[in-house]
Amino acid sequence: MAELKTRVEELRLENDYQLRLKDMTYNEKIKELTEKFIQEMESLKTKNQACTFYMDVSFTINILSFI
Repeated sequence: MAELKTRVEELRLENDYQLRLKDMTYNEKIKELTEKFIQEMESLKTKNQACTFYMDVSFTINILSFI
């Protein structure tokens, strides 16, 4: 009976260890994806600002050409 209890405890410890490894792996993946998402968001923000500026300049030029 003691051997079975020991084996159960070993299996539980191994399972806990494997779960911690998976947690670490998934947390790292979440970190990487979050960083990538933030970089992409900043890139799109910059592109949006450039497009808005371009449209404002174009609009101003069009207005001035009618004056």
